[in-house]
Amino acid sequence: MTDVYSSDDIDPLSRKRGFFALDLILELETDIDVVACADAALAAMDGYFGSEIFYAATLKIVDDETIQGANAEFRHKDKPTNVLSFPDGTDDGEALYLGDIMMSLDTVMREAKEQVKPVEEHIVHLMIHGFLHLMGYDHEEESEAVEMETLEIELLQTLDIKNPYEEKGIPRD
Repeated sequence: MTDVYSSDDIDPLSRKRGFFALDLILELETDIDVVACADAALAAMDGYFGSEIFYAATLKIVDDETIQGANAEFRHKDKPTNVLSFPDGTDDGEALYLGDIMMSLDTVMREAKEQVKPVEEHIVHLMIHGFLHLMGYDHEEESEAVEMETLEIELLQTLDIKNPYEEKGIPRD
């Protein structure tokens, strides 16, 4: 995890699924089963990308204030966002450390309510979205967006989660 966001006072919840491992850091209390969401996201990622390479990442669940500070510092956008990814790519011989993901539970809950979707499904979607950013996928250009969103839809479909981009006209199958 980048030094800026390391939390020495919080022990991460380590999750592992096949060729994917995740240190999950919850910086706030919630009734939402974020661990189950992480397990689902890891299962989808492992089912698609599982290989001889062992991947690792850190996911920190924060509030709007914390993510707004990071968004301002690293993207020069002084507002909260749902998820930020900080790619790393360090290979220590045992695992390829993909990097760090920061997710604002405040924003994700607000978006799920506005979009009338289960918050857990939105969390899983954004975890997968963050993982894909760490793996080099992006959505700055239209062609990149189509590729990344299509892959997100495929991964979510393995978990029986509805296409989050239906309004954009991207087919489910």
